[in-house]
Amino acid sequence: MKERLDPRKMTWTKKPKLCIMTADKVIIETEPNSFVRDKSLGNGAFCLYADVEGNFMFEVKNEFDFQGEQDQCGVVLYKNPDNWSVCTIARINDAFSNLTCTVNYDGNKDTSIRRIGTGIHWLYHRILYCNGNVRFQAGFNNGEYRDLRIFRLFENSPSVKLMIYACSPEKTYFDCTFSGMNIWHGLTEEQFKKGDI
Repeated sequence: MKERLDPRKMTWTKKPKLCIMTADKVIIETEPNSFVRDKSLGNGAFCLYADVEGNFMFEVKNEFDFQGEQDQCGVVLYKNPDNWSVCTIARINDAFSNLTCTVNYDGNKDTSIRRIGTGIHWLYHRILYCNGNVRFQAGFNNGEYRDLRIFRLFENSPSVKLMIYACSPEKTYFDCTFSGMNIWHGLTEEQFKKGDI
């Protein structure tokens, strides 16, 4: 069953001073010296989340206009301080940004990185979750996704937090838009293996 997520019905861990919310999208203006902290995800970054039950597939378009080094945004799957994962786009310098997937499992961290050009200003994220197994995918055209990571995050849980976030760890700020947030409930193991519904 497909459901359109309304950002106005989601919950902030930290709300930015400047943001615009409609039924279909949220525009965030980050603030300087805001960042994602291990063990306390969301206390420093501007995170908006929904509690999701059961197996699902989630898609969202993420647009960004980075201004400084380490400006970043992305999506998060969160269970508790020791078990969460994040897919991030972060500006490194004038030449490239990093597309990073980090998995935190029982306090241990593992990260994979791909470089993308700074001329890219949008990305489509997709998360598939099935009985504790996770698939992070990304694409530059809606409907055309490639796997970034496939992993097991934790034992099957009745619910997880699905987050979008943006932050500026340095002395900069930027505008970030998340739109078209759709979630399909009841993902099967076959669909998870296929990577699509």
